[in-house]
Amino acid sequence: MPVSYVDDWNEQQRKVAEKWREQSRTLHESLAEVRVRIATQGDELAVTTDAQGRVADLEIAPKALGLGNETLRRMLLQTIRQAQAEAARRAEGIVAEMSPEAAATLRAAQEFVGEDETPHARQDATAGQADPDDDEKRNDSSAWLRKD
Repeated sequence: MPVSYVDDWNEQQRKVAEKWREQSRTLHESLAEVRVRIATQGDELAVTTDAQGRVADLEIAPKALGLGNETLRRMLLQTIRQAQAEAARRAEGIVAEMSPEAAATLRAAQEFVGEDETPHARQDATAGQADPDDDEKRNDSSAWLRKD
């Protein structure tokens, strides 16, 4: 009799593990499909990011080169941040849809580390690339952006 109990328990655990593997595979495939393209209003440039906020593509129109270094830099950084934030929102939506428990854990972890709406802004700061006037510039430049 004890062997039957162990066999039943093992079978139950195998089914649970298979369910988790399938959910994980589905989640991974769904996240791999996430692509966010954000372009400036005048189509001077466009940035495409994946679910993890990595830049997957960058399009720079010839007219962008005439904007000047500082304007182009601000537009590029703002567009990248917007694409990263939107990709993070979409990824969180996918996670929440597939696993509300995992989404709650993700939100709690983000709150714990103090992550804001733009998850990669903190990464910029730790890389020593943050501009102290970025918030002001971000507000000024947001009119340049449009979502595709």
